[in-house]
Amino acid sequence: MCEYDDGMRAFVVIGAALIGACGSEPTCEQLVDHVAQLAHKPAPTGDERARSVGECTKSNLSAAARRCVLHATTIDELAACASADPASSVAAYDEYMLTSMRSEAELHALQISKELQAYDAEHAAYPTASAGPTPPVGTCCKQPKGQCPPDPTRWADPTWQMLHVEIDEPIRYSYQVDVSSPGQVIVRAIGDLDCDGTTSQLEVRLTAEGQTKTWTRPDE
Repeated sequence: MCEYDDGMRAFVVIGAALIGACGSEPTCEQLVDHVAQLAHKPAPTGDERARSVGECTKSNLSAAARRCVLHATTIDELAACASADPASSVAAYDEYMLTSMRSEAELHALQISKELQAYDAEHAAYPTASAGPTPPVGTCCKQPKGQCPPDPTRWADPTWQMLHVEIDEPIRYSYQVDVSSPGQVIVRAIGDLDCDGTTSQLEVRLTAEGQTKTWTRPDE
């Protein structure tokens, strides 16, 4: 059994294989794969993988903190691992954790963009009505762990229905399709990762020239 305290919630791991892991230090490669799994995205490859491993390496996590990360089962447990290693580079560690949480916005905003492009290819036009933010901004911070549970009814807006958009997993971000500006459609993911009332935002703009992606991160 491995137990981590130092001001954080206890992590208890049962089983002979995991008992053996208590004496070893997980690699950054293992941590990157585990964080991707918790964020419901494929393990990164190529340059993206190299950047993620580099961020983990720069954070200089202790063996205890690395084991904590590897045994976490939710994003919130990941964030709690910071207190297991106060001597590490807090800024680098926080960036590593925020990156894992922002992956939700990247995943869903880009998927909504693909649905918009498919709709345009079929109908030679984008939907004419905006949708969202869904759920309303700030809603998820009122829920346990700062996450909104899945709810099919929140995606009943006709625009979401036309785009076949329904997110069936817990989310921290609110999503929007904005068609108010001529010649472009904007997909937004708006979130407050630390629930302090200040939001971060991902915008994906679709125009005749192509697609652009922009992050605004005052949450940092």
